[in-house]
Amino acid sequence: MMPCYLVCNGPGDRCGNHFCPQGEVCCNESCGICTPPDGYCTREFCAPTGPKCRSDADCRLFSDYCTGCDCRALVTGEPAPYCEGPGVRCFADPCMDHAAVCSLPEGKCVVQ
Repeated sequence: MMPCYLVCNGPGDRCGNHFCPQGEVCCNESCGICTPPDGYCTREFCAPTGPKCRSDADCRLFSDYCTGCDCRALVTGEPAPYCEGPGVRCFADPCMDHAAVCSLPEGKCVVQ
């Protein structure tokens, strides 16, 4: 275990597949571990285990307004990322004119 302040990004930051709750910071992004700013964390690496795609049909776009105007590619059926805040307003849909495609052999959906 190590003090979190060595690897923290900041409150409300994305931490792995989710966002840290108000007052906590991301101390291990690969494992999605959030702690209080003065908390302790592990240096363990967690390999991605999320759903994978086999073709473009397995992917979908998600307009993410949590901390910015972001377009994310998700596997169909994968839940939307958690957002604790009120979000932001965007002039246009961040996913306009984009497509979600499956990057092989990783099996990861990406925005194109």
